[in-house]
Amino acid sequence: MATQTFALQDRENLDQAVASAEAEARRLGRRIVGDPVVTESKNADGTSSWWVTVTVEREVSGSST
Repeated sequence: MATQTFALQDRENLDQAVASAEAEARRLGRRIVGDPVVTESKNADGTSSWWVTVTVEREVSGSST
């Protein structure tokens, strides 16, 4: 498993960021597992930066019988 972190322009763009992360994971043959984690960072000027972190793992293709 691995984690990927993406910057958000603002908190309201969470769904869009997660959809982009899912598309990128699929492109790389991976899938998101668990829930995204949103982190707020307070900047020196009093503004906030938002980050979303997802956990991805390789997609298992096929099945063994």
